[in-house]
Amino acid sequence: MKRTLVERLLYPAARILLRLLFRVEVKGLEHYPATGRRLVIANHTSWLDAALLAAFLPDKPVFAIHTQIARLGWVKPFLRFVTAYPVDPLQPMLLKTLCTCVEEGGVVVIFPEGRLSTTGGLMKIYDGAGFIAHRTGATIVPVHIDGAHLSIFTRLASKYRRRCFPKITLTFQPPSVLGESTPRDQCTPTIYRLLSESAFAAQLPAHSLFRELIEASRRHGGSRPIWEDHEGKGMNYSQVLGRSAYLGTRFAETTRQGDVVGIMLPTSMATALVFWGLQYGYRIPAWLNFSMGPAAFASTLRTAKVGIVVTSRVFVETAHLEEQVKVLGEVGCRLIYIEDLQPTGFGKLRAAWVQLTLRLQYSRNERRWAVAGRDPRAAILFTSGSSGLPKAVVLSHSNLLANIAQLRARIDFTHSDCVFNALPLFHAFGLTGGMLAPLLSGVRTVLYPTPLHYGLIPEFVYSSNATIFFATNSFLNGYARKAHGFDFFSLRYVFAGAEKLQASTQKLWSERFGLRIYEGYGTTEASPALTMNCPQCYKVGTVGQFIPGIEYRLDSVPGTAGGRLFFRGPNRMMGYYLPDQPGVLVEAGDWYDTGDIVSVDDQGFVSILGRAKRFAKIAGEMVSLAAVEEAVCALCSGAVAVVSRPHPLRGEELILFSAEGPPTMEAVREAVRAQGLSDIAVPKRVRLCAPFPLLGSGKPDLMALQKMALDDEA
Repeated sequence: MKRTLVERLLYPAARILLRLLFRVEVKGLEHYPATGRRLVIANHTSWLDAALLAAFLPDKPVFAIHTQIARLGWVKPFLRFVTAYPVDPLQPMLLKTLCTCVEEGGVVVIFPEGRLSTTGGLMKIYDGAGFIAHRTGATIVPVHIDGAHLSIFTRLASKYRRRCFPKITLTFQPPSVLGESTPRDQCTPTIYRLLSESAFAAQLPAHSLFRELIEASRRHGGSRPIWEDHEGKGMNYSQVLGRSAYLGTRFAETTRQGDVVGIMLPTSMATALVFWGLQYGYRIPAWLNFSMGPAAFASTLRTAKVGIVVTSRVFVETAHLEEQVKVLGEVGCRLIYIEDLQPTGFGKLRAAWVQLTLRLQYSRNERRWAVAGRDPRAAILFTSGSSGLPKAVVLSHSNLLANIAQLRARIDFTHSDCVFNALPLFHAFGLTGGMLAPLLSGVRTVLYPTPLHYGLIPEFVYSSNATIFFATNSFLNGYARKAHGFDFFSLRYVFAGAEKLQASTQKLWSERFGLRIYEGYGTTEASPALTMNCPQCYKVGTVGQFIPGIEYRLDSVPGTAGGRLFFRGPNRMMGYYLPDQPGVLVEAGDWYDTGDIVSVDDQGFVSILGRAKRFAKIAGEMVSLAAVEEAVCALCSGAVAVVSRPHPLRGEELILFSAEGPPTMEAVREAVRAQGLSDIAVPKRVRLCAPFPLLGSGKPDLMALQKMALDDEA
């Protein structure tokens, strides 16, 4: 549609004004198709969105506008300068006019949410955009508008730090087309997926973690309270930056850029400051899992070539880690105690000077990092060692920042939220979900030192008015049994990961607290998230859909209903340090083999069938140990696990371990049959195991249970 003379003068003037006021930056305009049937879809967070698209699109667009908005008195004058057609969810026939416009070669712009977002993230997606794209075969051009949600022209006054003229970025994504074979009921989910992918790609930083922390402080305000502990102490962004930088200067006295430094500390503000202090000086934090046995713990130190470990005298004493400290000495690690890093006397003046000149000094560190070749390593975590000695997973700055952007594309983090995190930071779920993502998104976070305080944590969730809670199935089950019915009143999101969410746990939370648990799936090698359920796309019994930016493939596995999952994406790890090749990066291939057997339905929802190594071959048939565990979990009030051991005639047999109240064999047999499993899946023995061996993440220690099963056989 051609512009009139007045419009040819008005639109450039509007572009100039918007660039002056909001420093508007347009990215990816090369993706915009010059001809053909075009449908532009965009997120909708401010009253400026339509003006921005009208001014910066190369062609004169036709806008789909909600009838209620079109009737507003102050909106009507602006409609004189654009072509707009009213749409109403109650009158779908109005969409035919827009279809005609697209078919005639016009550019139609539609906000699929149909209203201004009141969360800052994507909300309900209406069917209009999918209907138009499917009916006309139009090329869909996703656009993400970033920054407008921070302006005064929004409905997000309490959720973000607003300002008069924030910087606004328009990011055009590569176009796509709904194929003729696309089912009608999949059109709207596809629009949601395209908008999610657009949000992810537009918010993907290209710098280091500490630079992103500086940007977060600027974006959300240095005085914004961002951390709290269980004692009521807190920090704002300026304090986090200043204290991290001071620790960074202290670490620089004994280490060099690129050195690997171990962290053996609980989840706390001090621990997080140590991590960020190492990031400030481009040292590589290695998160040590102090819950491992001595042999595995020593192996992790050698594998990552850890020479210095930061810990705390108080923590070593209260957590009884004398054995780990002994191992550190045997391996030759030097200990740095955080109590010795507290500034005193002249040190306080030094700390004040570091905070005052922080950005200047960090820029100098950044230049040194660039001159040295931009070592991409940002953190090292360790696998649980369930199949042998632990491997060191090396994650880059871009891996972690990509996973955070992927989570932001699905979760609406706002200033009115509060995250409660008791998960250990040496676990990727606790690190990325419980500390990094909230901090870099401006969300106040309560850091609690251990997830094992089942009676205390519900009270702290209640007193902190937490709205977002990350935990594993085992911990969620324990909290629910100890909590008062009103302890979780403020929660709006409960996310479960790291292990299978049992139906009994979901039912318990639903009945006691009226809360739905959103289960996700990931792996340390993915930084860690790969899939997740969320309010916009949820299916019970699954771990949700793949998050934006993930490509996957399934390799068939005989005897199972799914396939072995391989994935690739920007959050995939750099590679491993292996126990037999310490400090040598073994890079991951193009596709990473998760070792998990999964199925993906027509809507893209993923179901975990089990680990490839957690299938037993009994009498020639493949039996999923995870499926047996799920069948019998309702019979037991505590943790359960099923392992296999060799059998001379049948190949393998199953042993069921229960933490408390082991069920009878008859009850187990009936439960297995009720799930549609055959009799060969019935465990041949049920054992009480108290105390039940758990890893630091709360998952059963399968290696310990496997050893118990083999010892029992002997």
